[in-house]
Amino acid sequence: MAKKRGIKKNSNKSQLKPTFYLVAGFLVLILPLIYFRRTIDPVLMPRLMLLDGFLLFVCLYFFIGKSYRELNLSIIKNPVVLLYSAFFIITLVSMLFANTLSEGFFDIVKTFTVLILIYCLILIFSQTHDWPEKLTRLFIIAALISGCIGFYQYLQNVVANPDKFLRDSRESIYLVTGIMGHKNQFSAAMMLMLPFLGYGIYRFRQFWQALSIICMVMLISLIVLLQTRSVWAGTFISVFITAIFLMVLNKKFNLSKKTKVVMAIAGFVIVSGLMGIFLIDSNPAENTYIFKIKSITNRNYGNNLHRIKTWQATARMIADHPIAGVGAGNWMINIPKYYNDRKRKIKESNWLRPHNDFLWIYAEKGILGILAFLSIMILTGMMAIKTILLNKDRHKQAFALALLSGLIAYNTISFFTFPYERINQQVCLAILISGIIALRPITPAGGKRPWSRYAYLAAAVLLLFGVVYGAAMVRMETHMKVAKRALSVNDWQTVIAEGKKAKNPFREIEPEGGPINWFIGTAYLESGNDRKAIKFLSRARKITPYNPIVLNNLGKSYFNIGDYKLASQMFLAALEIIPRYVDARINLGSTYYNMGKYWKAMKVLQRIPKRSRSYVINNNITELMKLVEEGRNKSGKK
Repeated sequence: MAKKRGIKKNSNKSQLKPTFYLVAGFLVLILPLIYFRRTIDPVLMPRLMLLDGFLLFVCLYFFIGKSYRELNLSIIKNPVVLLYSAFFIITLVSMLFANTLSEGFFDIVKTFTVLILIYCLILIFSQTHDWPEKLTRLFIIAALISGCIGFYQYLQNVVANPDKFLRDSRESIYLVTGIMGHKNQFSAAMMLMLPFLGYGIYRFRQFWQALSIICMVMLISLIVLLQTRSVWAGTFISVFITAIFLMVLNKKFNLSKKTKVVMAIAGFVIVSGLMGIFLIDSNPAENTYIFKIKSITNRNYGNNLHRIKTWQATARMIADHPIAGVGAGNWMINIPKYYNDRKRKIKESNWLRPHNDFLWIYAEKGILGILAFLSIMILTGMMAIKTILLNKDRHKQAFALALLSGLIAYNTISFFTFPYERINQQVCLAILISGIIALRPITPAGGKRPWSRYAYLAAAVLLLFGVVYGAAMVRMETHMKVAKRALSVNDWQTVIAEGKKAKNPFREIEPEGGPINWFIGTAYLESGNDRKAIKFLSRARKITPYNPIVLNNLGKSYFNIGDYKLASQMFLAALEIIPRYVDARINLGSTYYNMGKYWKAMKVLQRIPKRSRSYVINNNITELMKLVEEGRNKSGKK
């Protein structure tokens, strides 16, 4: 009888293997390779659409199949899952306070997708034998693919490239995007694979251990070469904390004396080297690695200064909306009015995210949103630590430490960038959270509840909306990419035609921050149809009321039809946001001139910095001074 029970048990585990490999294989190996060149962002919306489509298939499989027919309420009642459910509800409620409702759909779809993914992964992991090892092998293969793609691009676009800088003055290294759409996001994706490679080195022997070591060297080398400072910080802090756990709990992990000595020496050398870099008063050449490392703590360097100003502006937004926030997806719309740097230039107002997920979530979802998010991270971390301390299975302890390391790395880069937005990073976060929960005992589904499986059907319906939304976004980006290309060559009719095709009920702002109506309105403005330009630019202003470029173009349209009062209002509104917006200042000067307000026109133009003045502007100022003087003389004669 015992033998038969054993056969039955093994048979059940073998039946669950296809489901595990189907789901985990798609998430780890297939989804990261999805790349649409026709969209503006080649990975964000295509991956969200396909992920929702895949999860829709999984939920229908659970609804129809036998292995997962009953909804596991013990998973739903898990504190972390409950908190993530609350986080999703808070995201929905935040839409009540949004200026632009449509901009919140992405956040809602993404948050629900991650919630369903967490549940499905916990369910599948808990019913799959040796799932940590199986998952680790998949990540090793994924790391090998990423490393090969990354090194190929580095050799082709950096080493063999005679041009060291791109047309926009960025270094050629930005062409190394790997499996992502940007080199910084590629670095972050590789960083989140490192914990699984570390576990592979610890757990496996021979082939898989050797492959883990090779992939670890490849990915760390690429992370160093790509010079993404937030990822350097995330990797260092994660490794440092993991090393402390290993040293303190070395008996649990059965580390040899030689291993401990090597770790201690390596730690001492790394920490001493970093202290030397930061403490020695030197001025390394720009673009060197030492300069990049030192720049991490230099608040006046490059994007650091703008990042801090953006954080400060976000803090002012939070102070204005501390309870409910400004609504999901609405940070980008509201942030311009919170900048108080009067010297800020128009090109410095193009950040679409605060580059700090914690501030971002607080600003959009209020106090309950940030508390729920922080609670998810803290509670998940505590569960991992509890597994490390109390579990008697050494391999589970080691895997829990690897997952905790990944969670620390994720939260570190969340402080400097925006993994909260990116689908790859969210999938990895879901794997980390689900893995930590699944390492603990999961109570079986229990008695029969025929009604419970209809929850899968309800989830499938919501995921179907996600697929429809994702498809609409892919279509929108495809048309907008053509429209933006046409805009750059002044092909106004194509801009209008493609812009109208891009319009949809789910989103009115393209991925790089421009309202779709702005593109159409600008094309009408430049082609001489000012009435239609006003129609579309007014809609763009309604969506993004603090966008200085929208305000400026709307002002130009009013100017062209002779409505100087409304034109001046638009230009003044644009200058209130960006005082150094030269184009708006010139337009305001022209408006005052046409209104006969020569003194105001002169004063407006005189506020343009001398280095930004053209010959025409200087000549106009001179002519205005003469007109002002003539006006004074006539007043004196009278």
